[in-house]
Amino acid sequence: MAAPMETSSDSYVTVLMVAEKPSIAKTLAAALGHGNSRERHGVAPRSPVHEFWGKFRGEQAFFKVTATSGHIYSFDFGEEYNDWAKHGPEELFSANIVRTFEGSTRLPEHLQAEARNCQCLVLWLDCDREGENICFEVMTNVIPHMDKSRTWKEAYRERIFRAKFSSLRPADLRDAMEKLGLPNENEALSVDARAEIDLRLGIAFSRFQTQFFKRHFGAQLGSMVKTVSYGPCQMPTLWFCVHRHCQIEHFQPKQYWKLCAQLKRQGDSFTAEAATGKFWDEQQALAALATVRGSSECKVSSMARRTVTKSRPLPLNTVAMLQKASERIGVSPGDAMHCAEQLYLKGILSYPRTETCKYPPGFDFDEILRLFEGTAAPWASAAERILRHQPRTAPRTDGADVGDHPPITPVRLATERECGDSGSWALYRLVCEHFLCTLAPDFLLDATEVHFDIKGTDFVAKSSRRKNFDFSWYDIANEKIQEDGDFDLSWIPNGSTCTVQELDLSDHFTKPPEHLSESDLLALMEKHGVGTDASMATHVSNVQKRGYVKLDDATRRLTPAPLGLALIHAYTLIDPALVRPTVRSAIENECGRIAKGLANKKQVVSKAIKVFEQKFGKFSKRVEKLPAMLAVAFSKERDGKSFSGQKEYTEQEWREYAKRKMQENPDMNFTEEHWLEWLKDKAAKEKAAQEGGKPPSHSVSQWDMAAKATASISLEELLKDQSNVELQEEGGGGNSSSSSVPGLRAGARVRIHGLKGAAELNGLEGVCERLDPGNGRWHTRIESKGETKALKAENLELLTTSGGKFKSGMCVVVHSLKGAAHLNGQEGICEHWDPAKGRWNVRLPLGEVKALKPENLEEEVTDEDKAKKAIVSVQKELELLGFGSGFSSAAPRPRDNNNNNTNNNNNSNWGGGDDGKWSDWRSKRQWGDQDYYRNKQEERRDRSSSWSQQPQQQQQQQ
Repeated sequence: MAAPMETSSDSYVTVLMVAEKPSIAKTLAAALGHGNSRERHGVAPRSPVHEFWGKFRGEQAFFKVTATSGHIYSFDFGEEYNDWAKHGPEELFSANIVRTFEGSTRLPEHLQAEARNCQCLVLWLDCDREGENICFEVMTNVIPHMDKSRTWKEAYRERIFRAKFSSLRPADLRDAMEKLGLPNENEALSVDARAEIDLRLGIAFSRFQTQFFKRHFGAQLGSMVKTVSYGPCQMPTLWFCVHRHCQIEHFQPKQYWKLCAQLKRQGDSFTAEAATGKFWDEQQALAALATVRGSSECKVSSMARRTVTKSRPLPLNTVAMLQKASERIGVSPGDAMHCAEQLYLKGILSYPRTETCKYPPGFDFDEILRLFEGTAAPWASAAERILRHQPRTAPRTDGADVGDHPPITPVRLATERECGDSGSWALYRLVCEHFLCTLAPDFLLDATEVHFDIKGTDFVAKSSRRKNFDFSWYDIANEKIQEDGDFDLSWIPNGSTCTVQELDLSDHFTKPPEHLSESDLLALMEKHGVGTDASMATHVSNVQKRGYVKLDDATRRLTPAPLGLALIHAYTLIDPALVRPTVRSAIENECGRIAKGLANKKQVVSKAIKVFEQKFGKFSKRVEKLPAMLAVAFSKERDGKSFSGQKEYTEQEWREYAKRKMQENPDMNFTEEHWLEWLKDKAAKEKAAQEGGKPPSHSVSQWDMAAKATASISLEELLKDQSNVELQEEGGGGNSSSSSVPGLRAGARVRIHGLKGAAELNGLEGVCERLDPGNGRWHTRIESKGETKALKAENLELLTTSGGKFKSGMCVVVHSLKGAAHLNGQEGICEHWDPAKGRWNVRLPLGEVKALKPENLEEEVTDEDKAKKAIVSVQKELELLGFGSGFSSAAPRPRDNNNNNTNNNNNSNWGGGDDGKWSDWRSKRQWGDQDYYRNKQEERRDRSSSWSQQPQQQQQQQ
C-alpha cells in the first residue's frame, strides 16, 4: 500500500481516527480497511498507527488509526501544594489545579504529530461520559495541528466527528462509520465536575486525618492504622454495610405464635394454618386454640386456583450483570467488570457499561441465536428450541432505555480458550444464557388455595405445581423450582370434608436480617445513586481491599471489619452527612444535570466545594472522635471480649450454644428460642454483677450511641427524603432554586399563607414531607385536614417550633433541664423530629432515646480550648483501653506553619517524606489549560480520593 505524500492533496482527504485502546484501533482498522491496513510505529511507544485507503463521505481518503490508553491526563494540585508543611489541607478547597500526564507515554506528542496534514478527526472513544471526556482531551492536542484547508458544515468545529458503537463486530463498526455524530461537551464537563469535587474532598480530608493522627496519636495507634482515607463514594458504600450490621447487632427478636392443623383426606396428610396468620399476642393465640380444640373434622369452605407467572428476566445491564456474577458464579464485581471489559475488547461481548435494560427496536435476535445453532456450546440446544418455538416469545418491554448503549449480549461464539480464563468463560456463559432467558417463555405455576372451616375458624392451605413442563426460561437458567405444599391440593373438591389429626400452637421469634451480599450492596448503591454503573464495582472492591469489610467467599456476604465500623461510627458522631448516601447522591444528580445541559459546571463545583469546605471546618474541630472509635475497635478486635471482660458471642455462636443446651437438657422441654433468650438474659445479669454498676467508658458509650443511631435509620425514609438533600450549606435551607425560605426541609413545621385560589388553607399549620423537584413545590401534610397539598415555598412560613436549627444526625449537648438535670451536659445525636410533640428524639450515650425540646439543646461546638481537652481525654481513654501514651496535648489544627517537622519523619507510617513532595513529580508535565483533565487509569477507576497524597516511596513502605 502506497503511503500518501507529506503534503496534503486536493485529490484525497486525510482522516485521523483515535480509539481508546490500541487493540480497538487494530480491530477498527481491520474492519474499515477490509484487511488491507498496514501498521507502523508512531511517537508513542505503545500506540501504533494503522493506515489504509478508503472512502470518506463519498470521496477518496487516507485513514490513520491510533489510540490512547484511557485518559491522557491526570488531575492534580500544583507542585507547591505537595509540601505539607507549607500548605494545610484546608487550602486544597481553593488550590490551583493542573493537568499532568505520564511522560513515558508521549501521547500528547504522538497525537500532535499524527494530526499534521489531517483535515478531519473521527473519535472512536468508548461511548460513555468518560469516553466523551477523553474525546476532548484528544481534541486539545489534535485541533491546533490539523490542516484547516477542508471543512464539513455538519461537523463539530467543522472537522470533528464522533462514532457511536456498542460492539467491535466489523458490521457494527462499519455501520457506526456511516452514522457519525458529534462529541458531547456537556457529558465531558460532567466528568470534569465530579473529578474536581472528588479530588479536593478526598485529598483534603485524607491529608488532614493523616496529619492529625501522626501528630497526636502516632505513638498509640500508628502501628495499627497506616492510612485513614476518605472517599466521597467509598464512605457511603461502607455505610450501607455498617448500617445492616448495626441493625443485626441491635435487633430485638419479637415473639409470635402460629396455629396449625394437620389434616388428612383419602390417605394424604397436609398442613393448614389459621388464616389470620401470626398471632402477636399469646392470649389471643391461646383463645384461638381453645376455640378449635376437640375438632375431628373440618369442611372445605372455598377453593381457588390461579396461574402464577414467573416472568422471564429483563435484558442485562451493567449492575444486573455484576449482581448475577456474584450470585451465580461467585465472581466479585471488580473481577466481573474486568472480565467483561476483556471480552468486549476481544469482540466477544457487547459494550459492558450500560444502564439500559430494554432491547432497541429492530434488534436482530435471530442473528445471535444462529451463532449457537448446531454448535457444541452448552446452551446450543436452548438456542435451537427458541428458534423453533412457535409462537416466538417476545422480550419484555418494561425495562428502562436511558439512551446510552443496548443491553449486554454476546457478539460471537467463543470457546473457553478464546475467553482467556475460567472466570471470563463463566461470565460469557452467564451472559449467553441470560440472553436466551430473555427470549424464552415465562415459567408458570398452578397455584391452589383451599380454605377450611374448623368450628367457625378459618384455616388455609396452599400448594403450587409446575404448569408448563415443556420449556421455560427456568430450564435455561437452572433456577430451582420451588413448589409449595406437601402435595397438590387442586384435586380437593369444594364442600368436601377432611379429618383433623392434630392441632398445634407453636411459638417463634422474628429473625434479624442477614449481612449484605455483594449483590445487595450493588442494588442499594444503584437505588440511592452512589457511584455510576462504571464505578460501582470499584467502590465495592475498595472497601474490601482497604480492610473495611470482610467477604465470606461461600455466601458472598460482607461483614464490616473493626476499622470499617470505627470509621463510620466516628463520622456519624462528627457529621453523618459525610458518610450517608444522600449527599453523594446529590452530587451525582448535579453531575447528571451538567451532562444533560441543565446545570452549569462551574456553579455546581463551586457550590459543592463550598458545602464541603464548611463540613471540613466542622470535621477538623471534632476529629478526635476518630482515634477514640479506632481505639474501641482495636480493643474489641484484640481481646475478642466485651468491655466488661466477657467473651462477645456472635448471633450464630449464641444459637449454637442454645442448640447444645437444648440437646444436653431434653427433659426441660425448652425450644431453641427459649434457651437463646434465657442464656442471653443470664449473661446480661452476670455482666451487670461483674461491673458492679460501673458505667462503660466515654468512648465505649459513644460507640454504642453511634451504632444505635445508625441502626435506627430507615433506608426507605432516607430514599424518600433524598430529593430534599440538595447540596445545602451548613445551617442553610433547601434548594435555592425552589425554596426561598431558609431552613425549609423535610419534617419542617410550617404555616400556610398568601394563597388566593385556596384561601381557606391560609393560617393552617402542617409539616413538609418532600420537595417535588419537577415543579419546585413542597408536599405539605395539613394536620387539621389530614390531607397533603403541593405548595410553593413562598406560601409557607417556617415555624420556630420546627426543630430550630437542628437536623437529623446532628451532634448536640443537652442543657437547662430541671426535671432530669442529670442529663445536662450529655452529648447526643438528633434522630428525628416529632412535629406532634414539638420535640427532638435524641439518642444519649447509654443508648436511651429522650424527647427533648429544641431550647434544651445546643449544637456541639468545639473551640480550641475544648479541642485541647478533648485530645487529652481521648489519649487517656486509649490508655484505659490498653494503648500507650500519646504525643502531645496541643489543640488540633488544620494547618501548622510553625512546625516544619510535622511531616518530616521518613520512618513514619503516616507519610510525608523528607519534603512532603511527590517523588515522581518531575516525571510528570504540567498542562496549563484546566478545562479538560482527569485521568482514570485502570478502566474507569473512580478516583474518589482514597489516596492521601503521600510520596510513592512512603506508600511502598506502607
